[in-house]
Amino acid sequence: NPKTYLSQIPNSQVEKDSIIKEKNFAYYQLGILYKEKFKEYELSKNKFVDLLDSQPEERLILPSLYNLYKDYVELKDDKNAEAIKKEIISKYPGSRYAQILLHPELALQKDENGPDAIYERLYSKFVSHEYVEVIKECEKYAYQFETEPIETKFIFLSATAKGKLYGYTEYIKALKDLALKFPDSEEGKRAKVIATQEMKKLSSKRFKPIKDSDRIKIVYKFEVSDDSIDAFKVSLDKILKEEDVFVFKSSKDFYNIEYKFIVVHGLKSEQGAEAYAKILSKKGLNKDYFVISSDNYQTLQVHKNLKEYLKKE
Repeated sequence: NPKTYLSQIPNSQVEKDSIIKEKNFAYYQLGILYKEKFKEYELSKNKFVDLLDSQPEERLILPSLYNLYKDYVELKDDKNAEAIKKEIISKYPGSRYAQILLHPELALQKDENGPDAIYERLYSKFVSHEYVEVIKECEKYAYQFETEPIETKFIFLSATAKGKLYGYTEYIKALKDLALKFPDSEEGKRAKVIATQEMKKLSSKRFKPIKDSDRIKIVYKFEVSDDSIDAFKVSLDKILKEEDVFVFKSSKDFYNIEYKFIVVHGLKSEQGAEAYAKILSKKGLNKDYFVISSDNYQTLQVHKNLKEYLKKE
């Protein structure tokens, strides 16, 4: 029945505008793909020309013009390349693209305000467990560098920080959103693999019997605002270093926005961990703790279910 199909044709202006936006962004992605991956500069040029002729969103105009300029340069079309260059400089004088065209040497330098340098700074913050700041800044710069290849790197880093901060559910959601929106990007492909394959083995929230493990940890919980954590670790490390019989190590681990942990690694049994915790207490480290197996500690960090674990204990 023809009506079945006719009824599915979009009629409202909102629906039509949405389709046009999707088409324009698809053209942009194709233009980038032809230029960057396949070096098909003629095909890339045609996509950017078609895109710019279709009155695209403002966010697509400048990057499309710049990529079109690069296509013309590769095609040795000096006349059109110069025309696009003048248009970018005159219409967008304060943009990063205009600065690169005016000062080509900037393209060869590692600009401290460029996306790569910004990403490296944010990654350093990620390593330092500054996850709240990383998420906030990644969202800001993903928008600022929207349509550029590095956009997906910021989104991927944000997703990873959300996993560290909020746990499994938020991590999977962020990864799936990235994979759905950018399926052809390296980060989108990686996000799909992690969300659908690698994280499956960590999907269970269930804790295993501690007696089944020979890798045990002692965990001391500190509020994030507790400044005594560093002094505690210094004292702990001094005691661990004096240990003659066993080789124990400690770490300061992030848990969530409320708590950080000081963890003693290297114990072999629950009874041994409890006994050693009492020894540490007698040596001045008198603080509440809990004992946990390595497998359960991983579950705890992945799912952020400390209350459930302590209740179980």
